[in-house]
Amino acid sequence: MGDSTARGGAGSEGAPERSAGATGEAAPGTGQRWTASRREAAVLRLLRGESLDGVSRDVAVAVHRLDEWRERFLAGGRTALKSRPTTPGEEELRRAKAKIGELTMMLELYEKKTELQARRKRRGL
Repeated sequence: MGDSTARGGAGSEGAPERSAGATGEAAPGTGQRWTASRREAAVLRLLRGESLDGVSRDVAVAVHRLDEWRERFLAGGRTALKSRPTTPGEEELRRAKAKIGELTMMLELYEKKTELQARRKRRGL
C-alpha cells in the first residue's frame, strides 16, 4: 500500500493526484473496473483530436490500453455499418426472407399467368 495508488497507479510517481478527468468523473483506482461508457468517453476524446499521451495521463490508463480501446471501438463501428448481417442466425434469416420474396414473386407470376389463360379460354382464343 504505497502512494502510487493515490496518484493513479504504477509509473506515475511525482504526478499530481487525479481526481477528475474531462468528463468530471474520477479515474478508477487500482482494482476498479472501467465501464463501457467510461471507456467510450476516453475513446471519444481521442477521436475528437486529443493526444493519446494526454488522455492517457488524464485518465491514468496506459497508452497501449487506450489504443486497444480505440481500435475495438472503431472495429465495432465498422461492423455496425456493414450491410450484411454478422451472426449466423441473422444470415439465415436474411436468406429465408430472400427465398420468401422469390417464392412470392413466382406465385404472383403463376397467378397472373393462370388468370390470363382463363380469360383466353373464356374468349375462345
